[in-house]
Amino acid sequence: MLTMRKTAAWLLLVVLLFLTGCSGKIAKGSTSANSVAASKNTASDSSKASTTVGVSLACSITDSFNPYSAQTMINRNLSPLLYDSLVTLRNDFTPQNKLAQKITVDGTIVTVTLKSVSFSDGSSLTADDVVYCANKAMDSGTRYSYGLRSVWSVNAADAGTVVFKLKKEDPYFENVLDFPIYKQNSDKKISSDNIAIPPIGCGRYIISDDKSSLVANKGYYEGTPKIKKITLVNTPDDEALSHNLEVGNITYYYSDLSDCTLPQVRGHYKTVTLNNLVYLGVNMKSVFMKNTEMRQAVSAAIDRAAIAENAYYGNAVAATGIYNPKWVRSNSFMQTTETKINEKVYLAQLKKIGYNKKDSSGYYVNSSGERLTLKLVCNKENSWRGAAAELVRAQLKDAGIRVTVESLSWSAYKSALKNGYFDLYLGEVRIGNNMDIGELVKKDGSAAYGITYGASSRSASASASDGTSSAASSTNTASGTGKTSSAGSASSSSSEPDYAGSTASAVSKFYRGKATAGEVASAFATELPIIPICYRTGIVSYSAALNNIEPSYSDPYFGLEK
Repeated sequence: MLTMRKTAAWLLLVVLLFLTGCSGKIAKGSTSANSVAASKNTASDSSKASTTVGVSLACSITDSFNPYSAQTMINRNLSPLLYDSLVTLRNDFTPQNKLAQKITVDGTIVTVTLKSVSFSDGSSLTADDVVYCANKAMDSGTRYSYGLRSVWSVNAADAGTVVFKLKKEDPYFENVLDFPIYKQNSDKKISSDNIAIPPIGCGRYIISDDKSSLVANKGYYEGTPKIKKITLVNTPDDEALSHNLEVGNITYYYSDLSDCTLPQVRGHYKTVTLNNLVYLGVNMKSVFMKNTEMRQAVSAAIDRAAIAENAYYGNAVAATGIYNPKWVRSNSFMQTTETKINEKVYLAQLKKIGYNKKDSSGYYVNSSGERLTLKLVCNKENSWRGAAAELVRAQLKDAGIRVTVESLSWSAYKSALKNGYFDLYLGEVRIGNNMDIGELVKKDGSAAYGITYGASSRSASASASDGTSSAASSTNTASGTGKTSSAGSASSSSSEPDYAGSTASAVSKFYRGKATAGEVASAFATELPIIPICYRTGIVSYSAALNNIEPSYSDPYFGLEK
């Protein structure tokens, strides 16, 4: 039985892309970012794929092909071709059964009935294999760790049934069952020269002994793939990747664009929905941002559509609320965040807090002539979020709100967030596919910088990570002075107002079966503990000879075998 997982294992993954740095480079020899973005999804998929279609993918032959130990993104991205999962998600986050025949969610008990499936070596998939890989996934420090963090235990009820016991109710737990599954203990095998052998999967393809290609799995339970062989192109570094893309050696390539680099590729493009929220974090101890009216004013003064288009070159969708607008279930309830500026709203909200006239520079002041000024911090190592921060500054300036932007190094940025030396910060967080926003909005949430309910400040033990680093621990201040921001950010005191935390309360009720996702969205829109801006997207480039592919974050190669 699997008992409660180690806290450090999943805290490391709570914010997979929160605070990561980007070079801002365009791949060597590429066209401009705008022209690449504009060309997405414009080409026709009229060509017929066949066994003669040449498909080549990037890999690193020196890296592991084990989905839980591979170090390179290109090898991790190959996992869906080699190892099927219980479910795979479509671009609208709809789960589609793969190895699972049936999934039943009953409170904190999730029961999975398996299909009758064979591994590539002919042995049968059993519940013990799933339990084995669930344990590997939860201890791996990969994105799967975070998705499965609510699992209390996982057991094989019988050879064909797996039972997950959860720490809390999770109606959308099915969405995180996309972790790769391979034959138990097959990950322990090594070759005669002491090199790890790829685990035995039951996916569409099998890796060749020399790691030069992926060969169609003739015993695949959904039918032998039409494309019989996929060439693997050894790509040891970024320079090799750029070159191979440029000259066409790689004909199918997926990127989540986390490195802020738009690849130079040949062929067609498709957008991949990601659950990566770009947002403004707020300091609830700030003289200004503690006011709901101020948070509403800032939100209403932001042109989210412009930021998605101009800061992210169209590789993002404007946020309409806390939940991804691409999530199909969000269509059943109202999210009220506007994608364009609403002048009427921000003027009314500013008036409520006493800022209804401007000074000679066009900034709002109160009755004492004090200017409304905010400090926004961002990580200077991420060029796209830096651009987004500058757009926010410009948009708020147009609305009469003065914003100073501090572009900080990674360590200084972490320190500023930890110690509260900001009014706003530009951040990014990868929300789990089960749409759990708790770590963003609850007191002591691992990504809840600036969130405070009552006199207690955010726990120093909570963490934020770039997917490889440990929790923020630097004690240096953002500016080196140790002083509060211009808006008066200060340490916790007993005189602080008692924040009701309506969003956190709604989330808590949701996971007790006492509230709906729609009610969470409504509470969030009223309170705005953070200010959502946009959801980033990834990209797949592929040969014009392919059709019917429907790539998703869960499976970038969905439909490729057809």
